[in-house]
Amino acid sequence: MNDKVVGTQMTRTVRVVLAALLLAALGLLAVSSVEAHPPLQEPAGPWRNLIYNSRFEEGLAGWNTSSGSAIYTADDLDPHSGLYSAKGIEDASGSLGRLYQDVTGRTQPGKAYKISGWIKTEGVVGSVVIGLNYVNDGGWTPEDGFVQEIGHVSGTSDWTYYESRPFRLPEMPDDTSSLWFLFDFNGAYGTAYWDDVRLLGPPALHVQAIAMTYQERSEQYVIVTFVRIIDAAGRPVREATVSVDTQLLGGDVVSQTATTNRLGLARYFVVSPQVGTYTSTVTDVSKVGWVHDMAADEETSERLDVW
Repeated sequence: MNDKVVGTQMTRTVRVVLAALLLAALGLLAVSSVEAHPPLQEPAGPWRNLIYNSRFEEGLAGWNTSSGSAIYTADDLDPHSGLYSAKGIEDASGSLGRLYQDVTGRTQPGKAYKISGWIKTEGVVGSVVIGLNYVNDGGWTPEDGFVQEIGHVSGTSDWTYYESRPFRLPEMPDDTSSLWFLFDFNGAYGTAYWDDVRLLGPPALHVQAIAMTYQERSEQYVIVTFVRIIDAAGRPVREATVSVDTQLLGGDVVSQTATTNRLGLARYFVVSPQVGTYTSTVTDVSKVGWVHDMAADEETSERLDVW
């Protein structure tokens, strides 16, 4: 969370709740498996827009222009929504002239994505697009670099919405170096406008909290670890696979994998006769069709003193 104070308060609250759940659920253990290569389908969770300043309310901040003769500006005369849209003027056919964002670091090959946005044109000879393409160092897309393009709008047209179907991002070809989300005249010329554009990526999950407790049973200690997984909106994520390492006294490590329930909780049990300090650490989080946003993890390790 961005606000450190609020984040600390929420973490403490969550840990209290988790501790209560632990005491009520010591007899339960959830373990399951997931399909390794599922068919392509829309994620069950919320899509995320991976484009910065996608409505151009900050002008062209976050956007770049490739080589070529096209001129791009933030236009306030007739945006689709808000105050601005992106306007492109191209007067030379065959010019590269792209407005783009490099999304190489925001995407993962093999994951599901889709692109969308609004386009308006004035006197376009040829066609203009919204695209997601691999490009070489010069910004050109080789034949094997095309991923997805929508629009292909020509002539003069009012604001029209275009959206691709979900597609799986292929691996980067050897003759390319970056993945660009781009606006392109595709060798055409004329005037075009773009607004409210989106590169929609798979939903993200992260670790909200980790908590530990124990019970003494017949001169043995049952060490219990709970991990809670949530999505970007703070909602619990079920059927996520979570791996945890629990370090025992003497340095031995017990590795376990469990699946989250409807509350987003995964739980792990270790039985030991020894008193001392135990540490559990989350080592991996995954769910088919989702991505683990490690930067958003609020806690990944916890210690428990058993006396």
